[in-house]
Amino acid sequence: MTPAPVTPAPAARPAVLALPRLTGSPRVGRKLRCVGARFSGARSRSITWLRGSRRIARQTRVAYRLRRADRGKVVACAVRAKGPGGAVRVVSLGVFVRR
Repeated sequence: MTPAPVTPAPAARPAVLALPRLTGSPRVGRKLRCVGARFSGARSRSITWLRGSRRIARQTRVAYRLRRADRGKVVACAVRAKGPGGAVRVVSLGVFVRR
């Protein structure tokens, strides 16, 4: 009798251990930092900054200097983690930008 072939379990997406949060003063000219996002099973991760629900072009670093276009808007960061079983994206709570 031949044994049945063993099918490996599908790889899981990265698990979220901690959500990102913003530090810094939400004022034009000041910097915000996207910190604290933690995942298990992630091989890479990337950051995107959001103004409202729209991505801010070419802003992919941990720190973001607030601009005049951010005044009166809510700014947040999104962190995307990729692993062997897929990707997961989490978004920080947003902050309202004053003057």
